[in-house]
Amino acid sequence: MATKIYDSHTHSDNSPDGYHSVTFLCENAIRKEMAGFALTDHCDINVYFQDKYDKTIRQSNFEMLKAKSIFSDRLELSAGVELGQPLQALENAEHVLSSYDFDFVICSLHNNLNQQDYYFINYNDPDLDIKALFDRYFEELMETIAWGKFDVLGHLTYPLRYMNGIYKKNYSFLDHYYDEVVAVLKGLIERGKGIEINTSGLRQPVGVTLPDLPYLKLYKELGGEILTIGSDSHTAQDIGAGIREGILLAKEAGFTHYTFFHERKPKMIKIED
Repeated sequence: MATKIYDSHTHSDNSPDGYHSVTFLCENAIRKEMAGFALTDHCDINVYFQDKYDKTIRQSNFEMLKAKSIFSDRLELSAGVELGQPLQALENAEHVLSSYDFDFVICSLHNNLNQQDYYFINYNDPDLDIKALFDRYFEELMETIAWGKFDVLGHLTYPLRYMNGIYKKNYSFLDHYYDEVVAVLKGLIERGKGIEINTSGLRQPVGVTLPDLPYLKLYKELGGEILTIGSDSHTAQDIGAGIREGILLAKEAGFTHYTFFHERKPKMIKIED
């Protein structure tokens, strides 16, 4: 029996960089014979009102609830959100979480406070203080874990998607921030939170999942159990992309199950041989 395919990180056209409707995502997931997916449209808390996330996340949630009523006999659907930078405007984060009954909350850190997204940073800039940049990254991750109102930490190695993928720096957090990585993983485990295998890197120049195998093995060795797998798709064509490869990585790291969320509760999906 093949392992069931659940994609726990997807975006519709209710994300500013998404392209297709929730209905079209569902139709493509069915065509690909997926078991289900979580809709996790962006909700960047630091620019919540400025960039109108208050409106787009309402629409995203409405469309997913509608999709559940239409496709429930063919797909397991999870109404989620990718909560970006929650501590940078905590009142906004609390408002979002109290306004919707999400099935699943990914927490992501795309930029340091008052700085641009890691995507936009010039990693060849001789004046860039890499140590200060990543010192603050791990500090805010730990502060976010202490806050804890989420289920899974998104793409732990997100900055490396660009630093290594575009700028070819071959930088590893395990080489430069090993103790901090361990602290993040232990903090998540102690609070019953998980990490994801974000497969978007397999479609991008970085060429690996975020995080990749060494981090997954470390997470398992530390006692980690909650592990979602997400394509981070922004098009209907990419929904489910890389999930099978992510399952194989999870198995190689020692996991016998991966995770899908309903009503903020983890459902363990057996990895079949």
